[in-house]
Amino acid sequence: MKYNQCQCGELKFWGSGMNPSPCSKCDKCGTGIGPEYLVPKEHDFSMVEKVDTDEGPKTLSRCRWCYYSKADLEKKEKAR
Repeated sequence: MKYNQCQCGELKFWGSGMNPSPCSKCDKCGTGIGPEYLVPKEHDFSMVEKVDTDEGPKTLSRCRWCYYSKADLEKKEKAR
């Protein structure tokens, strides 16, 4: 079992195989999750997929590390 946290301890990660996504960061202290309090990377929206909508097929970009779309991240940011 892996346990990592940000520098202030507000953001915690428990896992048994995968590491935390490098784009995750603490809202309070701004550091990433890791043993050396890594500097978080920017989201990488290189994962592009086609989705069917009522208006026809469209593309959806997701972060290759956390799998959130841009719209999901905007909703998450507004909820804070």
